Amino acid sequence: MRVLIVGFAVPDAEMDELRRRHGEAPVQTHKLCWNVVNAMEAAPDVRVDLISSLPLPTYPRCRQLWVGYRRWDRGQGSWNVMVPFINVLLVKHLTRWLASCLLVLRWLIARDRSCPGIVLLYGIHSAHMYAAMPLARLFGVKCVTLVSDPPGVEYRWEGRATRYAKRFDKILLRTAMRASDGLVVLAERLGKDFAPKVPALLMEGIVSPRDQEQFLRASRVTDDGSPVASADFVIMYAGGLLRSYGVGLLLRAFESLPDHCRLWIFGSGEMREEIQAAAAVDARIVYWGFVSNAEVVRRFQEASVLVNPRPSTNDFTLYSFPSKVLEYMGSARPVVSTRLAGIPEEYFQHIIPLDEETPEGLASLLTTLSKMPKEELDSIGQRSQEFVLRSKSIEVQGSRLREFLQRVIGGGTPVTRA
Repeated sequence: MRVLIVGFAVPDAEMDELRRRHGEAPVQTHKLCWNVVNAMEAAPDVRVDLISSLPLPTYPRCRQLWVGYRRWDRGQGSWNVMVPFINVLLVKHLTRWLASCLLVLRWLIARDRSCPGIVLLYGIHSAHMYAAMPLARLFGVKCVTLVSDPPGVEYRWEGRATRYAKRFDKILLRTAMRASDGLVVLAERLGKDFAPKVPALLMEGIVSPRDQEQFLRASRVTDDGSPVASADFVIMYAGGLLRSYGVGLLLRAFESLPDHCRLWIFGSGEMREEIQAAAAVDARIVYWGFVSNAEVVRRFQEASVLVNPRPSTNDFTLYSFPSKVLEYMGSARPVVSTRLAGIPEEYFQHIIPLDEETPEGLASLLTTLSKMPKEELDSIGQRSQEFVLRSKSIEVQGSRLREFLQRVIGGGTPVTRA
């Protein structure tokens, strides 16, 4: 099978440079995109080509106005190119669309007709979708779209012109989703609500070999310099410090916990100063700031329990699977999480559910866990790790994705995995 992935799989060096120069980069998108690429290439008899756009913030948030065309070599006979574009609102979409049309057309003409080909669109990006889908259909090639977010998500920092453009773009995106030959969705509702008649595969996440190695290596390391005493019960949160992520709920719940409990918080966001103020008043709270992912994973091993307090009542949780949950579970520590709609039910055989999403409910659950023997907590965490390493690995997810694409190519009706 020859797969063309049109999306944002740029070299790691490009992403590192983007973070260095502009102070922001869609790290989780980059990571998942490469996990998809690697999962496909781990499947037998699959070759992957890439047409990729650099995920640059639009001017003036980013001062770089021009991104040039170039090729890079990943080996294995693959063809990998960067899409050129002008980084100005609306012009960015137009130039990406035009360049993508030419590059997709080149791939369709040059591809080997002796093996089946398919286009996999990573993310719902109208410039990519409206370049690839009409041309693929003209050549009799199927198009599958990987959907990680609902169409037309607006952000508070965006100006009025951007918001109006996104509302029009949302119509284009929903139309393109419904015209896809198949969907790969990170949350079940992404398919059901926006393109219910399109066959869909639920694939909420992938654990890469690098993740596996990091998890297993960290679980074997002890840190003699840790500030944790043997009697401490350490509750840890790592992620965006946003009220909508439930960080305020966690802080209020912690106020009533016993003295032997500790709260470690990692990350950055709008609640940073509030957390620093809480840590100044309560010595049991430690704010570690924004540190490397390797450091966060290492600190997981010193925690008694990891918490995902994101409220299930927020609309966006219907359409998202929190990637941090996979990291939590892979670390072999017990995980407490709210019952988010985007988390499949099978996970709650290995996650401790928070059913009462109030400070009192969370405090009660954490107090109960703090009284459990360490061996019992370790056992819960070990089973959690075994689950994600066994069922969410590159090999397993790559095999599922290949099978789905084969069925789309064959004209069968792939079954949505609920």
